[in-house]
Amino acid sequence: MSLLYDLMGHVATPLAKQLLKRRLAKGKEDPERMPEKLGLGTGEGPVDVWLHAASVGELGAAMPVLSQLQQDGLTLLVTTTTRSSAQMAVQWLNGVAHRFAPLDLPGPRQKFFDRWRPRAMVTIDSEIWPGWFDEARRRGIPALIINGRMSRQSRKSWAMLRFLTGNVLDHVHLVMAQEDASANAFRQLGAPSVVVAAPLKLARAKAITHDINRDHLVMASMHPEETSAIRKILEDLAMADSNIPVCIIPRHPDRIGEFGDLGRNVHFEEAFGQMDHWLARAKAVLVGGSFFDHGGQNPFEAVTHGLRPVMGPSHDNFSGMIRVLAAEDAILLAKDAPEAASMLAHSWNNPWEKPELAIATLQHLGQQAVDQAVGAIKGAIR
Repeated sequence: MSLLYDLMGHVATPLAKQLLKRRLAKGKEDPERMPEKLGLGTGEGPVDVWLHAASVGELGAAMPVLSQLQQDGLTLLVTTTTRSSAQMAVQWLNGVAHRFAPLDLPGPRQKFFDRWRPRAMVTIDSEIWPGWFDEARRRGIPALIINGRMSRQSRKSWAMLRFLTGNVLDHVHLVMAQEDASANAFRQLGAPSVVVAAPLKLARAKAITHDINRDHLVMASMHPEETSAIRKILEDLAMADSNIPVCIIPRHPDRIGEFGDLGRNVHFEEAFGQMDHWLARAKAVLVGGSFFDHGGQNPFEAVTHGLRPVMGPSHDNFSGMIRVLAAEDAILLAKDAPEAASMLAHSWNNPWEKPELAIATLQHLGQQAVDQAVGAIKGAIR
């Protein structure tokens, strides 16, 4: 890590503390736990493994690894960033310490490392904090990245930041990337040992059976920026069947008003946490974030509900997941809105036969990645 990054961290510390206070005043921080972000709070180490998962999605992907490490008798500390992930951690982590992650600033991170004294540091997905990795290097703590993923935008951002951070990953013990493009990006950041493995989330693949009637087209995690594509898809589908009920689950419910009026058969889900409810009722599903330059949302949940999701042309955010799903014919990729409408119409009239066979294969691939990650972590701290 460059001296410039460390110097900027010292300068930014007072500003960061003021920002936390402002967030606290707006109800965006937990008043009792905010000191944890400054490396303070209760509890202390040592712990065998510190694993950081930024939010709910990353924490869910990490759960099979955490469960196996806990079964093997290792002491664990899990950190997350968001309040929602902290709430889920309380429900999911039985007997595992959870704290908010320290800010990547010299004082907070040093206090954190002093307090918890981890034998290994593990981050998941695209969580790269130069100060954390440098602190681990200074203290002789092996650092690993599992389920590694870098979107196209992240790759561009890190390329521009190289002058500030240097080869931030040049002392990382191992990176397990989800696909080749991310693997190459990690190597460009200096990672000496990079392997490609299936996404960890696949280990949790399980066919969910439903007794209720499937009678909806679900458009999941949609963004207002793709409203024109939604309109075209709805128009094409109406030509074949004008009575298909549609549920749109927006990625950001507070932006529902930006979609405009999409017709009498279209219902918007305004509440959080309703994805499983609607996927259980879906006869066909479209995954959003894929009809503008965003990179797509995760299609995995739809597959577990026995659906082959349709995605548009922008889907590089989850290219590792999509690569594996495509190999099992478990996803449909459309080049534009008209083709997506055609695929959805086909899915509506021709349900996916025996999805449990593909799901079993996906679960096996995910479990292999979990076993590989657990082995690497345990090997690093021997």
